[in-house]
Amino acid sequence: MTDAAPARERVWLGRFARLFDLGGTAEEQAGEDVQYRRVEELIMGGPRRYTRNQLLEESGMDPEMMVQLWRSLGFAEVGDDEVVFTEGDRAALAPAGDVA
Repeated sequence: MTDAAPARERVWLGRFARLFDLGGTAEEQAGEDVQYRRVEELIMGGPRRYTRNQLLEESGMDPEMMVQLWRSLGFAEVGDDEVVFTEGDRAALAPAGDVA
């Protein structure tokens, strides 16, 4: 999911956020789309924190193996320096790096 979600997606996520009372204060919402970020974190299990390069360096996994794993799980390709991975992704790659 990108930070620039289509308008229809933002409407749906806003409704989802209200359903689970994930809205922020008016001050928070004025600066950024808090509902979108909170719903994304709920779905992904946490905020985006890591790049592929950071995870590769930490896990010791072969870069090609990581790309193949990512694709086999059905995820979109991302750039090496895009911050898209969560703490859960990091934890999941630790044992995979041991196998590689």
